[in-house]
Amino acid sequence: MQPLTSKSTVILLIIITLLSFWLRVWGIQFGLPFAYHPDEQQYILPAIGVVSGNFKPLAHYNPALYPYLIGLVYTVTYAGLKLFNAFPAFFDLSAAWSQSMQPWVTGLIYLARYTSVAAGVFTTLMVYHLGRRAYSRATGIGSAIIFGLTFLPAREAHFAVSDAPVALGVAVTLYFCLKIVERGRWIDYFWTGLALGLSTATKYSAGLLVLPLGVAHLLSQRYANWSERLLGLRLVILAGLVAVAGYLLTSPYTLLEQEEFWADFSENLTSAKIGFQGLELDPTGGAIFYLKGLIWGLGWPLFIIFLAAVIFALWRRQRVDIVLVILPLLGFFYMQRQEMYFVRWLTPFLPPMAVLAAETVQQISIFAARRIRAWQDSESDTKVKLRLPVRTLGGVHWSLLVTFLLTLPSTYVALRADYVFSQPDTRTEALDWIRQNIPPGGNLVAEVLSPPWGPPLAMPGLNIGPYNFAPVPNGGVAEVDLQQYRQWGGQYIIASSYYYARPLRDKAHQAQLVARMEILEMNAELVAVFQPYQPDYDGFFYHDQVYGPADDTLYRRQPGPIIKIYRLP
Repeated sequence: MQPLTSKSTVILLIIITLLSFWLRVWGIQFGLPFAYHPDEQQYILPAIGVVSGNFKPLAHYNPALYPYLIGLVYTVTYAGLKLFNAFPAFFDLSAAWSQSMQPWVTGLIYLARYTSVAAGVFTTLMVYHLGRRAYSRATGIGSAIIFGLTFLPAREAHFAVSDAPVALGVAVTLYFCLKIVERGRWIDYFWTGLALGLSTATKYSAGLLVLPLGVAHLLSQRYANWSERLLGLRLVILAGLVAVAGYLLTSPYTLLEQEEFWADFSENLTSAKIGFQGLELDPTGGAIFYLKGLIWGLGWPLFIIFLAAVIFALWRRQRVDIVLVILPLLGFFYMQRQEMYFVRWLTPFLPPMAVLAAETVQQISIFAARRIRAWQDSESDTKVKLRLPVRTLGGVHWSLLVTFLLTLPSTYVALRADYVFSQPDTRTEALDWIRQNIPPGGNLVAEVLSPPWGPPLAMPGLNIGPYNFAPVPNGGVAEVDLQQYRQWGGQYIIASSYYYARPLRDKAHQAQLVARMEILEMNAELVAVFQPYQPDYDGFFYHDQVYGPADDTLYRRQPGPIIKIYRLP
């Protein structure tokens, strides 16, 4: 079989990189000037603090490395603009939420999101190198196609959160794990430990990489017997110490604020055990939830290939197969046992899955090409027209074509999501309607996930008009009886499908909320509806939709929830 040449590899990699960049950067203006992703402020606000030398995190629900990285981008940008005296007289980061500073704040959100885009593109390149080191250039190219051009990794790179960069850390760590398998030098353990520590300082779930490190040591070709492997444990300890040092250097407040860290980290663990705010994230449970997430995140064809790749890796049992397959298997087992789950949490496990899938497609294509060639050679010369395509392209080239075709359905969804991201959000449209139709001084009842009126979905201090807001419980407007809103003087009630459509575990309480919404429908005038979906869409609400288009992407016309505005008589 003809291998890929260096020239063709470079050309293909450039094309894939450019396409992956396009899929990640189109629609990056999503929601601006509002930060509609609920988690973005956890990274942007401490990053702004880094510019002034404040490295203290807002909380410890996520580690600190990615806010620090965004802060570095901010600091370099700030220094460059200051060098050229590009700031207006009113510029003051300490008053960043003033109305005059809003265009600059929007620029900060852009910079943070571009950092995620860069992480996603670099991960595409790193996945190529991971596949090349594990198997071949062709597998590397196929891996880059799968990771770079599919919906789920492209979606997560639109947001200034840690899901995209942690995938980069995972790919780098696994790359050095493969070096341990091949050579097992002390420097390989050192770099593996450093990559593991930095990955964990990006997202806690990357700590699962300790298992591929251990497996790589056990399978290393350096050791001839178990005695040598036991003696080599000192190198594993070295990797562990480097990992701890790398983590603590980039998330130092884990030690400096131990009490606060353990309180927030324990809250994460508790939420994982009991679920998120009483929501029924999926009635079928975590295992089916994540399998369905792979289907809408990567497409049916690749989902089938992923399943085949796991079986193939466990059957073939090559050293590199085991090192790569162990992380997604462990991650799936760990996450499906929890009661809080989001499809975006699959992102760290996508690099090894992409490599295994690409290798599986290549082996199937090479096997099929050999069988077809053998059959054609046994036929008469009248079959020459059938021989030409296989002989010209070869199994390797056919495998890349097949990989691309298998990826196309997910690429289409990614393009559709980018288009949706580029459209006005329903919350922004509803806010414009409020400004145009409700006089100043009006009394509004609005949920946090309704049109933006304050944190966490809008940057604090953004002027939206002189309105009075009645308090709404975290469960949405239906948590309060309609008569209570009248007593508060509410004139308009703004409801979001991100609240009234979400399923609860407590079915009796959900029935009560549904009844209150029906009472609201009967006793208040529906004056405006902002519908992001195509007609007749009635899909199940997954909480992943709060973060952006998800399983509902193909049915959306624009981002955001269904917004209903009622006027009380």
